[in-house]
Amino acid sequence: MLTNLRIKNFRMLEDLEIPKLGRVNLIVGKNNSGKSSILEAIRIYTEKADREFLREILINHDESVTFDHEPDNQNQSNWYGLKNLFYKREFPAKENVFISISSNEKNLIRLEHVFYYQQEETKFDNDGNEISKSRKRIPIQPSELSSFLEQSDTELIPALSITIGEARNTLFNLTANSQRIGLSPPLWGLFPPDTPNSNFVPTRLLSSEKLAELWDKIAAKSEEQVLLQTLKVIDPSIERLVFIKNLERSSRQKNDRIPVVTQHGSDTRIPLNSMGDGISRLLQLILSIFPARDGILLIDEFENGLHYSVQSEVWRIIFQLAKELNIQVFATTHSWDCIESFNKAAVESPEEGVLLKVSRSKLTSDNGKVIATVYDEEALKTVTASALEVR
Repeated sequence: MLTNLRIKNFRMLEDLEIPKLGRVNLIVGKNNSGKSSILEAIRIYTEKADREFLREILINHDESVTFDHEPDNQNQSNWYGLKNLFYKREFPAKENVFISISSNEKNLIRLEHVFYYQQEETKFDNDGNEISKSRKRIPIQPSELSSFLEQSDTELIPALSITIGEARNTLFNLTANSQRIGLSPPLWGLFPPDTPNSNFVPTRLLSSEKLAELWDKIAAKSEEQVLLQTLKVIDPSIERLVFIKNLERSSRQKNDRIPVVTQHGSDTRIPLNSMGDGISRLLQLILSIFPARDGILLIDEFENGLHYSVQSEVWRIIFQLAKELNIQVFATTHSWDCIESFNKAAVESPEEGVLLKVSRSKLTSDNGKVIATVYDEEALKTVTASALEVR
């Protein structure tokens, strides 16, 4: 479990230090304060900066295409949009400036924009006969770029260097003419070690197909009972939940199923989606918890679809499951109702809940840098809406 976190040069986070984390963490702040950037940074870590995940990030933010180079320059690929992940949306021009996510002074993940060139190496036997040829990749530091370009016509290849934990680097090229756009074979050693299990709950409702996939991952009857008891928070009459084939759709997808419930005293199957967004959101939240066992659960805008009157009980269930399943939870909100509900659950679970306020520093010397203020269970007892700058 992460006990603290430091994020540097990522998105709008120049150097964000979070000195204390709990098992369940709620991140609050105004719009565009950096809340979602924290979730995204943690996701990059848990996903090992997987190329498909990075592609997903760029596409979701309409950042997969860059607009500041000539359209006929085919040497720039859509991967050039990765510069948007860096602070101020530009690749750093100085040495030792890179995206880093660390905890307890140990590196979790580092992303660095680099250049390298390839040099052929030929090996000979004792008789002078050629026995092998190989290509050596040689990185160039930013400070060496100008002199290198003046003295050599060797092609420089832009790339993203990824270091996870104490493992050595892997690269992928950022050129359109690369044979494989994505992770290349490691240049200097082994692939990175395993990182925590994780799952992400977006602000939007998941499709029925995705919910069915999560349902299929429930391994025990007890987990089904937890799910049912949670749905009863909104509708106490629910007695059973199943996923059935959607006969109304002409789909070739094997998993084209929808959730339906039966209520006390009736055998009629009711489509869950007809019962409102709140209960669908609740199903999505609880189904997403179990795959994050022994890992990290990330929730964007926790309160979406949930009436304030049920949020306290939902938080209590999340606190309970997080402890039982050994999960660390990170959620965002800008709702005071959500914060109050979180506080009620947090004070019942000492040392488990932490509230993080993300805002711009008012110190002149910080130049508007994004900072985090930590509220543990003691501070939560007296925190006010005005102090947190939320509605």
